[in-house]
Amino acid sequence: TTTRGADKKTTVLDFVVREVVAKDDTETLQFADQLPSLGTAARKSLPDMLREVQVLRRGVSRAEAAVADLGARGADLDDADLTFLTKCSGFCRLAAGGIEGLEALGDETQRAAKELMEYFAEEPRVENIGGVFSTLVQFVASFQVSRAKSLRQLKQRS
Repeated sequence: TTTRGADKKTTVLDFVVREVVAKDDTETLQFADQLPSLGTAARKSLPDMLREVQVLRRGVSRAEAAVADLGARGADLDDADLTFLTKCSGFCRLAAGGIEGLEALGDETQRAAKELMEYFAEEPRVENIGGVFSTLVQFVASFQVSRAKSLRQLKQRS
């Protein structure tokens, strides 16, 4: 997006976008609209999110152990203990299912991030996914500026 033409103003991206506008390729012109979460992805750390899921997993495991310990007391439980045991057991089942879903989503996200890195990164083994997302955010912003400029120029010529 920084290589410029002989006029020192037009970038390669400007030229490509102008050609796409001239061909009225609406689908290509709207590709950035299909990436609404790109900015959020660039601000988040996948490794940090995966670590947080593991922290949640350990917390639920501790809660499950506490429920098991309380349940082992059996006949010694009063009404408050039984109510707590029932509610906490339900919470643990629900939380464990939610965490399994997060873990599956994390696995899928890692796979997709790896594919994205292999496709877009110059050095996939060296770069991190956050850097790739940041570069894509910059590209999309530049693309949108070029698109707006090209559409404005086309409108002025009409």
